[in-house]
Amino acid sequence: MPTDAEHRIKYEDNRRVLAENNGLEQTSECWAAVVAFYASLHLVERLAALEGKHLVRHSGQGSRESFLRYHPDHKAILGDYTALRRASEQARYESLEQFQISFPPTTMRARLIDGCLHRIEEHVFRYLSPIPPAAGS
Repeated sequence: MPTDAEHRIKYEDNRRVLAENNGLEQTSECWAAVVAFYASLHLVERLAALEGKHLVRHSGQGSRESFLRYHPDHKAILGDYTALRRASEQARYESLEQFQISFPPTTMRARLIDGCLHRIEEHVFRYLSPIPPAAGS
């Protein structure tokens, strides 16, 4: 079972990838959506770890989705988490054209990274220490 620290490292790495080269979405909006989802997944895992839980599934009993849906405090981010998961699945499994219909060029960052992921980060960092700026930032 990954530790809180391991989930933090994965989150930080995903955030680094999203930011590099003026933003991953400049190279691939589809992969930026996928990375944004996995950043959120590791934040949800960190919340669960605070309660001694390890979640291994996206949906169903004992899943991240279930954890958020039934948690009195964390259900507030279920909509954003679900939107990121769905966008990630669409980016991976649907055509590029279908993804671009859902997320016209230049809207993906505003909706998914600066919207959904940012709101999840704000929520999570009310419960966890915020991540300090990287050295040299």
